Amino acid sequence: MLLLGGATCSSSNHAGQGSDGAVGGTVGAGTGGVAGHGGVTGTGGTGGSAGTGTTASGGSAGTAGTAGLGGAAGSEGPPGFAGSGGRPAGVAGNGGGSGGSTGMGGAPAGTGGAAGAGETSPPTCSLTCAVHQTCVVQGSTPTCVCVAGYQMSASGCVWGTVPADPGFQNIPAGAWTLAQGATLDPSAAGFVDPGEVDLAASALCTGGGWLGQSISMPTVAQSEPFAIKMVSNRDCSLTGAGCRAVDPVVIINGGVIAFRDGPINHAACLGERAYGGTIDLVIRPPDRASCVQADAIVDHLDIEPSSTCPVPGTIPDGDFDGMLGTWKTWTQADAPTTVAEIAPTVGTAGTAGAHLAIHDACDEAAAHQLISPPLSLPNLALQLRFRGTAGATARVLVDNLTTAVLTGTGAQVTGNVCLLESHKGMTQDLLLGLGDFGFAGSLTCSTINQDFVLDDLTFVSDPSCPSTAYLADGGFERTDPGAAWDTTLLSDSVEPGRVKTRDPIGIDTTPANVHSGQRALKIVNSDACGANSATFAIAVPPPAPGAGPAVAFFYKAPAVTTSGMFVTVAGVTITPPAAANYTRAQICLDPTMAGQTVMVEAGLGGRVTNGVCGSIPAETAWFDDFTVTTSAACPTD
Repeated sequence: MLLLGGATCSSSNHAGQGSDGAVGGTVGAGTGGVAGHGGVTGTGGTGGSAGTGTTASGGSAGTAGTAGLGGAAGSEGPPGFAGSGGRPAGVAGNGGGSGGSTGMGGAPAGTGGAAGAGETSPPTCSLTCAVHQTCVVQGSTPTCVCVAGYQMSASGCVWGTVPADPGFQNIPAGAWTLAQGATLDPSAAGFVDPGEVDLAASALCTGGGWLGQSISMPTVAQSEPFAIKMVSNRDCSLTGAGCRAVDPVVIINGGVIAFRDGPINHAACLGERAYGGTIDLVIRPPDRASCVQADAIVDHLDIEPSSTCPVPGTIPDGDFDGMLGTWKTWTQADAPTTVAEIAPTVGTAGTAGAHLAIHDACDEAAAHQLISPPLSLPNLALQLRFRGTAGATARVLVDNLTTAVLTGTGAQVTGNVCLLESHKGMTQDLLLGLGDFGFAGSLTCSTINQDFVLDDLTFVSDPSCPSTAYLADGGFERTDPGAAWDTTLLSDSVEPGRVKTRDPIGIDTTPANVHSGQRALKIVNSDACGANSATFAIAVPPPAPGAGPAVAFFYKAPAVTTSGMFVTVAGVTITPPAAANYTRAQICLDPTMAGQTVMVEAGLGGRVTNGVCGSIPAETAWFDDFTVTTSAACPTD
C-alpha cells in the first residue's frame, strides 16, 4: 500500500513540565529546576528553593534555579509551598519559574530560574481553504494545497488522473501490477485509446488473471461524488464469431462492483468505501466459472466526477417528498390498472410515497434508484415504513438480488432490512417491488389485488442485525416485518400446465424441531414434480490463512424417500442424505467471489419416477443455523 505523505496541521496537547528545584541545605543553595520536557506547551524549570535554616538562625538564601529547558508557553503550576520553589506559569520561550516563597526560619526566597531555551509553538493550520483544498504546514508556513487526487489549475483544484495509466499505455511504467495471466500491451489499438490489458481465458479457470494498483483518494467531505468507468470487450481472434467473455469486476477497497450494463462501456458510482486514504484497486474475473472461450480485454479504466451519483452514505429523497427525480418506476403487466408511481399524499402523515399495485399474479410493479449505504454505521439496516394488503408481499432488492421480503398487514408498520458486508460503503441499485419478477414459472396468471405504499427510507443502527453481516438471519430468529428470507419464489409445481396447491414453507417453533434458538425453517413437499424452497442473500467473505470461504448449516429430514433435499449457493448444489437428527453440512464457496453478494436456496423437491408427476406422501425437511464462515476444507485461491 502507498502511504500518504505531507505535514499535518494538528498539534499535540500533551505538555512537558519542569521539576522543582532541590531544597537548600542548612546553609547551602538550592539547585536549579531540571529541564522541562518539551511538549507543545511545556512548563519551565522551577527556581531554587529557600534554605531551610537552622534552629537558631536562618540559612542563607538559596541560589537561583538554573535555566529550565521547557517547551513553549508553560502551563500554570500549583502554588509555591513554604521552603520550596513555586511553579508559576512559564511564558513562551522562557522555561524558568520565579522564586519560592519564604522558608520556615530560612533566608528570603530563592530567585527564579533564568530564561529557558524552550521551543517555539509550531504554526497552526488556521487557514480557510478553497474547495478541494486542505491546510498543511510547509516548512513553518501554513499553506492551502489540493487534496488527494486533485491538482492545481488556473481555476483552482480540479480532479486529476486516477488511477495512473488509465489507458494501459505503460505511462508511467509499472503503474499496474499484473499477475496470473494478465498482460499489458501498450501498442494495441484499443477501443477508445491505445493500450489494453488481456486477461487470458486459460487463467480464468484457476481464478487467475488480475491487475491492480494502490490509489490515493480524498475524503467524502473534501471531494464530490465519483463514478468509475471501464471499457472492456472480448478477444475472439482465436475462437471466431459467437465467442463470449465475462466482463471483469472492479474491486475497490474490498468492495466489488459487477457491471451489468452491457458490453464495451461500463460505469458505476463509488460509495464511501472508495474515499479517504490509500486503497487497493483490482480488476479481475468475477469467479472461476468465467473460464470461457475468449480472453477478456480491458481497454480503459478511470475514476471521474459524476453529477448523477448520490453522495456516499445517503439515500437521495428517501421520503419521496423532494423534486430530485431520482426515483424511477416501471410496470410489466397484462392489466392496465397496474400502478407504479411516486404519488402525493399517500405516504406517512399525508406526505408523498411510492405507490405500487398489481391485479394479476403475473404483473410486476417497481420503484428504484441508487442508494449509497454508509461504511461505518454499526449493525447497519435500511429502515422503511410501509402499508400493504394483508398477506401480500413486497420485495426489497439490492444490486438486483432479493435482500428482504415485506409482508402486508393492512396497517402501516416499520421494517428494518439488515444490510450485508457487500452492501456497506457501496453505491448500488435499490428496488422496491410487487410481483414475482420473472420467476412465476408455471404459476397460472390469475386475478389478485395487492397494493403497497412505501415511505421514509433511512439508514439506522439495529442491534438485531449482525455487526459483521455476511448473513442477515441464518437462524431465522428475527421477527422484524423485513424478513431476510423469501419463500414465495420458485415454490410450485415444475410440470408445465399443471397447478397444485402450494405446500407449506415457513417457520417452525416446536422445540423438538429447532436446532438452536426458538425458530427453524420448515419445508414440506407432496408432489413428485414439486420444488419448494426458501432463498436468501449472503456476502462471500475473504479467505482466511489456510481456510477458504464456506456456507455451513444444520438440517434434519427423518423420512425423506420420494423427495430430495437440496441446497444451492452460487451455482453449487449439494443433496444431503436423510437424517433423523440435526446434521451439519457445508458448501465451499469460490474464493475469487469474495466481496460479492450471492443467493442461497434451500429446498425439498420431488423425485420424478418414470416421468410421471403426481401426488406423493407429504415429506418434511428442517433447516437451521446457516453460517457464513471459512474452512480448512475449502480452497483459498
